[in-house]
Amino acid sequence: MSIDQQGWNAFTKKASDTLAASQPPVNHQPYIQILFEPSFDDHSLLHLSWDPTTVTWQRTTWLRSVDAAKFDPIENLKYIGVQLHPTLSHEQGETDISKISPLLDLVRSLSIPPLIDKSGGIILDGCHYTLTIGVDEFQTTYKWHRLPDEWTRLQQVAGMLEDLNESFL
Repeated sequence: MSIDQQGWNAFTKKASDTLAASQPPVNHQPYIQILFEPSFDDHSLLHLSWDPTTVTWQRTTWLRSVDAAKFDPIENLKYIGVQLHPTLSHEQGETDISKISPLLDLVRSLSIPPLIDKSGGIILDGCHYTLTIGVDEFQTTYKWHRLPDEWTRLQQVAGMLEDLNESFL
């Protein structure tokens, strides 16, 4: 059986937009947010905000693996006339600021030039990252699928955030 590709593409766009909008920054709080969008696995948005002693974390996950089955031609018969919405899970918690101190030190030291001279080419699998760092109305956002050489330090940040994301399981 083949999947309804056009319907699936529209649905994945809707899911990605819903996930990206699920955790807006809180006024006057510094934050780091990363969206992990692997090609074939569940997508996850991790949002960290902090005060001098405590980190508040929120994670929203789009259960892509659950929703993909709904687009199988036979399975899809169950959903005729039903508006499908992305299946999301939400988790949150707090931890001590010391857990992210090395991450904050690295982020404070970043100096990453914008990339304007070459494109990234075509990527068929892997993971798409969207990293946003900010406070108040100030924010910087980096997006990549294949990390340009000029941005190698961002992979360190993404790796630290992936480790944190897994530690909150």
